[in-house]
Amino acid sequence: MVFTFNNNTEQTQVRLERAVAASEVSVSPEQIRLLARAGKWGSAELHFRNRGAAPAQVALQRPTDLTLSVQPESFDLPAGAQQAVSVMVDANVLGEQRRETELHWSVDGNARPPLPIVAEARGGGLLAGITGRFRRGKGE
Repeated sequence: MVFTFNNNTEQTQVRLERAVAASEVSVSPEQIRLLARAGKWGSAELHFRNRGAAPAQVALQRPTDLTLSVQPESFDLPAGAQQAVSVMVDANVLGEQRRETELHWSVDGNARPPLPIVAEARGGGLLAGITGRFRRGKGE
């Protein structure tokens, strides 16, 4: 390839690569359910797959309304490759609440549909102890 700048001719080697289409990178599952036992962490694993012929850069953005651990938060995904991502929540952050939010992600800077997250803590605290006893039929 030859480039001409202000009547000067320069030659340089250029390598052109096809960019991956964002739709060629998929994730499963398409929604995340985190169940954390009292005092412990709940976790789920996502699997990203690049079905394209070019590498891709995947980035995940943790939600601002729920403290989560996401590892790794960004990675290079070669053509034809897969990558696992761990998503975790601490039961202490949830208390006795069920929380719903979304995990946003992108491929080469192009936003993809967010992944719904449902996170809840189980088995701890006074309320959980009382309701657990009634569910087991020991509420005398």
